[in-house]
Amino acid sequence: MSLKVIVENGNFSKTQMIDIIKKYLLLSDIQLLDVLNKSNNFVQFDVFINDKIISLNMFLKNISNGGWKEKVDKKRIQVPAKNIRDLEMNTDIFCNMLVGFCIVNNKPLIAVRNPFRYMFHKTNRSCYTNVFDIATSYTKGFYSAKEAQKTVYYSDATHLKTLIEKYIEGNAI
Repeated sequence: MSLKVIVENGNFSKTQMIDIIKKYLLLSDIQLLDVLNKSNNFVQFDVFINDKIISLNMFLKNISNGGWKEKVDKKRIQVPAKNIRDLEMNTDIFCNMLVGFCIVNNKPLIAVRNPFRYMFHKTNRSCYTNVFDIATSYTKGFYSAKEAQKTVYYSDATHLKTLIEKYIEGNAI
């Protein structure tokens, strides 16, 4: 018997995305200390995890169609150009993240990327995701994969702690 996985575009407001992250933190046994809406369209979640305070600076976007009718397996988030001086560097206690939201079998799922690999250019840019990787993450809870030689981290509601740990491991300076 095979599991049918239906991947849909995210259609969440910023408030709903913040609420989803709060729920994921709770379900992953991560203590939320504070939430700060920043002027640069990022939302900072200060959390207590693994005996330390970590700031997760998240740019929240819905995942949408990839832009090609013939490539239905591609999804994307579009990110604006940013000045590299606008963001702190990623460390073991401060992480910038591009967080894309989609719906899989009627439940939200997130795809996370390092913004330093996407945002610092003159025009808007798309970050692509494969629906097969999204489906795999739905069945595993947490999954990471390469897309255009860049790592994408995926999580459901109960595996955000694993995502954060792996993200820091792969992206802290």
